[in-house]
Amino acid sequence: MTGGVESNVTDLHCGLPQGSSIGPLKFIAIAARLQEVANRHGILFHGFPDDSQLSKHNMLVSEIHAEKRTMVNCIADIELWCRSHGLKLNADNADGSVPDSNLR
Repeated sequence: MTGGVESNVTDLHCGLPQGSSIGPLKFIAIAARLQEVANRHGILFHGFPDDSQLSKHNMLVSEIHAEKRTMVNCIADIELWCRSHGLKLNADNADGSVPDSNLR
């Protein structure tokens, strides 16, 4: 109830509606599973309540193309995991970068 107005009750069979508050336990459970998927690819996962970040550190210039393939495969596996659990990866809101200062 907010401001004296009560929301309608809605049954959820899977996933969560956009903008919903999932609570800390559900967030931790989802983030832990996404962490496992990223770890299988050697990718670092950072989960935030409204965003997630995948990263790879300390790569050589000669490794960029292989690491890009690794990242793409990781994202594909995360998308597959999300779909299999009734969730949707928001690919429209994704971006990538390779900072020059970290390349050796």
